[in-house]
Amino acid sequence: MLKDGRDGVVVAGVEPGSPAAEKGMQNGDIITRANGREVKSAKDVRDAVASAKSDGKSHIRFLIKGQNGSRFVALKMKRA
Repeated sequence: MLKDGRDGVVVAGVEPGSPAAEKGMQNGDIITRANGREVKSAKDVRDAVASAKSDGKSHIRFLIKGQNGSRFVALKMKRA
């Protein structure tokens, strides 16, 4: 679950056992870039995911700001 934040998009819920959880994403992390684009809203993240899918990419990369600094996280996308 994502919600709009002041400095990016806040991760407001991570499903246990999900690919995001397995990659260490946590509640309160802030997504600042998705698929190489700056994101300011949850809609921006959804648009970046849709764009990556339409480009035939199998993964999408996020830049995440968390308690331990910034890091890139690549998540495998589900096939449509």
